[in-house]
Amino acid sequence: MIVWFYWKKEKISNKASEKEVQLEIYEPYNKTKLNLSFCQDTSINIYVKAQLSEETKYSYEKLKSLGHNIFDINDLFYQDICTEYTSYGDTDITLSDRINDIYI
Repeated sequence: MIVWFYWKKEKISNKASEKEVQLEIYEPYNKTKLNLSFCQDTSINIYVKAQLSEETKYSYEKLKSLGHNIFDINDLFYQDICTEYTSYGDTDITLSDRINDIYI
């Protein structure tokens, strides 16, 4: 069995769009860093458990009960100006703020 060694550097942020992960992979026998430049045009999906704020949890549960999905940018919540919503702070929220504050 071959075990690859790796080094991970992660930028933590409350916004998923600002998170960043850097990986280095090392050969298991002599521990030399592998040249991964031939993979530069290859996408790698890294799934990281999200930590949601209390405000996001509140928004998710409330909108789910109304039949909306805050994780879908095409949901009427983000597209239809007539979709009413009272925020965590008991205020209405514009479509652009819904995208900037909740979806992102």
